[in-house]
Amino acid sequence: MMGNLIADAAKALNLTSSQLMVDLKSGESLATIASQHGSSASALESTLLADAKSSVQSALADGRLTTAEASQIESRLGALVDRLVTATPGEFSHAPGAWRHSGTPGGLMGSLMSDAAETLHVSTSELESDLQSGKTLATVAKDQGVSVSQLESTLTQDLKSEMQNAVKDGRVSASLASELESHLSAMVSHWVDGTGFHAYSDGWGQ
Repeated sequence: MMGNLIADAAKALNLTSSQLMVDLKSGESLATIASQHGSSASALESTLLADAKSSVQSALADGRLTTAEASQIESRLGALVDRLVTATPGEFSHAPGAWRHSGTPGGLMGSLMSDAAETLHVSTSELESDLQSGKTLATVAKDQGVSVSQLESTLTQDLKSEMQNAVKDGRVSASLASELESHLSAMVSHWVDGTGFHAYSDGWGQ
């Protein structure tokens, strides 16, 4: 779901994904970029929210999400999209937010992207390019002859390790870590198959 954020935002702003990535990596927020290109944060949020809801419903129809999971994700979409549009990439330096998934350096997702790329025997830039083109990690794994279960196992272990480090560093409370840990398998599974990751992890590092 959120793996297509950059492509959807770029299309809404009449930019290429690469052009939008350059602006994001310079530290600008999607809201700022929208205003620079004759749009507005509210208009961009409306487009991204509609796209995200459509992705959730498609995942539900395909059996990749349960009704309960879809409902849980949809209940958080409004706040999550608003946060993603108005915040700068730097504000997500410790959060598995869309910027990390989209390939900006640093943070938890930067580490996971690197680990996923290593497991899939591709470079991080190649994997980022594949994801931005619309492929899922599961698709890339199939292309590379790597089992989805192997990839999910590696990423789940990486998440557990990063979570414990975040607790030790004081970036995540023990109670939040415990709550997130109960969702790790689902979080990784949804990230790998492209049905979404971030709705489960909103609030990481708060």
